[in-house]
Amino acid sequence: MKCLFENYKLQPKKLSEICDKYLERMVYDGLSFKECKEFLNEVEKIGFTFDYEMDAEPFNLRAIKNKL
Repeated sequence: MKCLFENYKLQPKKLSEICDKYLERMVYDGLSFKECKEFLNEVEKIGFTFDYEMDAEPFNLRAIKNKL
């Protein structure tokens, strides 16, 4: 499955709106763990998920298979 961060044109509108909200912070300042968790909670509510590690850098944005 393609990462929807890298293939942003494939993002549904609602997902794109959430990502846009966090994009500037991700690019210029990075996200804190708290912000990453908030971001993850928002995308999970609409059936998507992503991973992040110790650097709090989100990656592998994808649909949750059982939700869609």
